[in-house]
Amino acid sequence: MACIRMAVASATSLFIAPSHYAASLRLPSASRKDVQRATPSPDHRFRRRLDGIRRHSLSPTSSPLSALSATANEADASVDATPLSMDTDVLIVGAGPAGTAMGAVLAKRYGLRVVMIDPRIHERWPNNYGVWVAEWEAVERQLQLGVDECLDHRWEKTDLFLDPGGTTPLRIHRPYARVNRIKLQQRLRAHAQQAGVVMLDTAIDPSSVRHDDTGSSVRLQDGRSTELRTKLIVDCTGHESKLIERDGRHDPGFQIAYGIMCECERHPFDEGAMLFMDYRTDYITEAQKGEPTMQTDLDKAVREPTFLYVMPFGESASGLRRIFLEETSLVARPPMSFDECKERFKKRLAYLGVEPQKIEEEEFCYIPMGGAIPKRNQRVIAFGGAAGVVHAATGYMICRMMSGVAPTAEAIAKEIRQPIDGVFAPDRAARTAYAALWPAQFRRQREFTVFGGEFLMQQNVHNLRAFFRGFFNLELPMWAGFLAGWPGLPHNDQHETWTRRIAFSLSFFTKLNNAVRAALVKSAVFGGGVDLLRALTPDGVVPYDDEAIDREASANEALRSEQYGGQPLEVLGIDKPNGFDVLPTVLKEREKELRA
Repeated sequence: MACIRMAVASATSLFIAPSHYAASLRLPSASRKDVQRATPSPDHRFRRRLDGIRRHSLSPTSSPLSALSATANEADASVDATPLSMDTDVLIVGAGPAGTAMGAVLAKRYGLRVVMIDPRIHERWPNNYGVWVAEWEAVERQLQLGVDECLDHRWEKTDLFLDPGGTTPLRIHRPYARVNRIKLQQRLRAHAQQAGVVMLDTAIDPSSVRHDDTGSSVRLQDGRSTELRTKLIVDCTGHESKLIERDGRHDPGFQIAYGIMCECERHPFDEGAMLFMDYRTDYITEAQKGEPTMQTDLDKAVREPTFLYVMPFGESASGLRRIFLEETSLVARPPMSFDECKERFKKRLAYLGVEPQKIEEEEFCYIPMGGAIPKRNQRVIAFGGAAGVVHAATGYMICRMMSGVAPTAEAIAKEIRQPIDGVFAPDRAARTAYAALWPAQFRRQREFTVFGGEFLMQQNVHNLRAFFRGFFNLELPMWAGFLAGWPGLPHNDQHETWTRRIAFSLSFFTKLNNAVRAALVKSAVFGGGVDLLRALTPDGVVPYDDEAIDREASANEALRSEQYGGQPLEVLGIDKPNGFDVLPTVLKEREKELRA
């Protein structure tokens, strides 16, 4: 639903060295102490190091985005492989929407020195996004980065088909839009570069990550083993991050979708509306009537539901109708196969009489939903997909992520610019950033959506139709607030407190049929557990252990500082390079060495 297009790729690519990288030309000064809008000025020591890196780098490969990045000079005839070093305030790993937006705000609004690395930094972002217009406008009000100019089509109406067949949709009068991913990338990257964010087309060596009392160091896989020193690392490598640890068992559901952007002679959809969900199964019952496979296919479609998602764009330059169509498995564990999704998609299009004449893009969407969020007592700060910001019951993420930029960036900037007692403490800074992104009140709201996702993946198509019919018959603020599910987005206030969530649950319950009511009660009683109890009771009834975690972390920091005089503690471990969950063991081992 949230992701129209996703090229499936593992975050491990951020740790594979390419043969080249490029950098932008300016970096803001670290001298300012106030956390206000700051005009960046050059840090000449950093620039000299950066110039040395650029002189010995290879030119980037040509790409549609080459013009957005300052390119490196041509390689010298004989490349000097002498290792270089550089330092910065914040290292961002990953240059997708999350990393680029975070880098732009940190540098532009707070004047921090930011380095962003990604071996695919010159490539176009593969993901397209569908958004509620009201949410996207709220994002622009928060960030002031001109993202409101990055929509390329808007529909004033949204339709749903929630019956086995028929031609009359449930119509919602709430505008929906498609984000132009190329414009969004250009706009965010331009802000980042203008603010002095350094963009390196390279990767990091995960085994080189080291944390100490003043920051972290990593080694770049750039052919020179350049060492980068940073106060904080922000992980924007996506859902499959290898840099962070999660808080508890991570067992997400998965949204899977297959679709195409195409041109066709005709289609049956209203071009003044986008089709949000089409749960009809008449493409099986009518098209395969009398065939021996009909009942088998129908049983499977009932047991493992999928829906059609459609964006009609009107007439193309060729005179054909341009349209995006996608078959989606909302959430399942294990995930539905792409082959199954594609087969249903073909059958549905054949029944609807849609014959693609030209296919512009083939779409594969893979979104982990729910699962555990990152631990708050680790040095690396996860953001975006790595931080679990995707909506656990819908798959939406882009507006939620963008709304999380401002509070997280502010927390990071305050810790760097205005540290307590005038001393920067990276462990405390990372915890502060996590607290800003995932405050306890909001985690309770997330628990509610995780329960929703777990419930939805257990339901057959009959119950899903009834569920969404009741859901979208609620007052708009109630259902829109649940879909937003993030502070700062429209109508989220309807779900921010346990009393509001109770009120939503009671109102929703009255809109459902008995079959769905029974399924909800069963799921709540036997599957809700402590997490659902947290979501639906006063804050102190089932508290999180944040204070205990912070006390333990503070004690570890004090022990490290007092006993070892600020000596770097190298927390090793290739699989989990941040390694803060094993810090007490490391401390004990170091203490034994000193006593000996």
